[in-house]
Amino acid sequence: MSPFLKIDNDRQITMTAHSRSRCRQRAVRRDALRLIYRYADLDQPQWDGRRRVAVSIETAQDLIAEGINGDLVRRALTTALIMDGQDRLITVLRVDPGARRRPRRNGR
Repeated sequence: MSPFLKIDNDRQITMTAHSRSRCRQRAVRRDALRLIYRYADLDQPQWDGRRRVAVSIETAQDLIAEGINGDLVRRALTTALIMDGQDRLITVLRVDPGARRRPRRNGR
């Protein structure tokens, strides 16, 4: 697997060895990574300048309505990307798009 992921004609991102390994382990295809990176509308700050990038349910529905392959959109919907400050892909996560995190109480 190449260390670069071509997004479109003029953009590409670098994939770390760790992210390539996680993509293989979690069966995340490059076309799903491209779709997430292009259409992501959820961009949440994480630790050490990293950010979590994902596609929302509403955006996924719009993409399917526009005619993008539903299976591809569903795979993208259940995947999140962790990017660093230099826009390198650090890792990929499987996520439940309908789950909401409960706020922590008293630091726990």
